[in-house]
Formats: sequence, structure tokens, C-alpha cells
Amino acid sequence: MKSMMPPTPAATCIACHPSDNNVIIVGMDDSTIIVYSVRLDVVTNWIKGHSKRITGLAFSNILNVLVSSGADSQIVVWDSLSWERERSTMLQISPDWLPTELSETFVQFHRDEKHFLVVHETQIAIYETTKLECVKQVSSLSLSPALI
Repeated sequence: MKSMMPPTPAATCIACHPSDNNVIIVGMDDSTIIVYSVRLDVVTNWIKGHSKRITGLAFSNILNVLVSSGADSQIVVWDSLSWERERSTMLQISPDWLPTELSETFVQFHRDEKHFLVVHETQIAIYETTKLECVKQVSSLSLSPALI
């Protein structure tokens, strides 16, 4: 008889460590983040902190942090040396908004590596990393239809 195993979680996003190209970070659809050493061919850390799939990863080499975003509308800042959670916040979303299974949040650092952009179907926002404060936010409801 053939035994069936449940499928492994799928990778949803990937980022290369900026100071060590032999380390890659993989966001998974089971809400975990995997730190993988290419050189050693081994998972060195499993990071947990989201409740839904990981949708975005971004590094700041200057601040030594990884920022992750998830389908749970949460942003988490991780120390990229110890992989410990430093701080987190939820996106400020209208209570009228109903998430879908395809709801995603993306993150990308500014070239100063101190601010990052958050893109979500309800908004575009800029966050300051060390305090994890929203500096500027534009709701998609206020955008011109020509920009959407």
C-alpha cells in the first residue's frame, strides 16, 4: 500500500541576505519564515510570528533587520542576526474592508534602508523602521481611478 503524506507548505516569497549571499529567507504559505543556508544545505532557523501566509520580505543591511508582511495584514521587524522579533504592527485598515483569500501585503525598503514601503489592496504607506511608525498613508479609496 502506498501511504500519502500531506503536501509540504509552498514558498510564497524569497529574499537573499544582503551581507551573506549564501543565506536565503523563504516565506511560506503556512505563515512560517525559513532561514536557509545554501552553503550548508540546511534550514538554520524557523521564524514564526504571522497567522497567515507570508507575502513579503525585505532586508535593511544598515539596520540589520528583516521586515516581513503577511496575508494577516501584519508587519513584523526581525533582528537579522538573532532572528528574534523586535516589533510588529497591524495595518490600519477600514473596518468595512473584508479580506479575501488573495489579500496580500508587500514590503520594500527605500534606498536609505530606514524607511520601507507597504503596498496593500487598501493602501500604500511609508513606515519608519526603528519605531515602526506609519509616516504617510494613502487609502486606495482616495486614489484617482486613473491611478488604480
